[in-house]
Amino acid sequence: MSMVVGIPPSLKDYIGDRSFRATLGDGSSCGTLTSKEQGTLYGFYTFARAAGLDEGDVVRMTFDLLTSTVTLDIVDEEALEE
Repeated sequence: MSMVVGIPPSLKDYIGDRSFRATLGDGSSCGTLTSKEQGTLYGFYTFARAAGLDEGDVVRMTFDLLTSTVTLDIVDEEALEE
């Protein structure tokens, strides 16, 4: 299971080269995600352990650019269409 995610080109300017304090949907801390200018986002290991992430799971990332935080949730694919 890869713990590195590619950032879509349309979002690279917003996410940039910075770190985001990561939390679960219930507000508990699950580490820090770091983005790099070349378009990668990494640091998912703590989240994967805390949430019981399995291969094939879909992770929704909700970024708050003002506070440099990201909320991570495991969701089903139908939730992404909402």
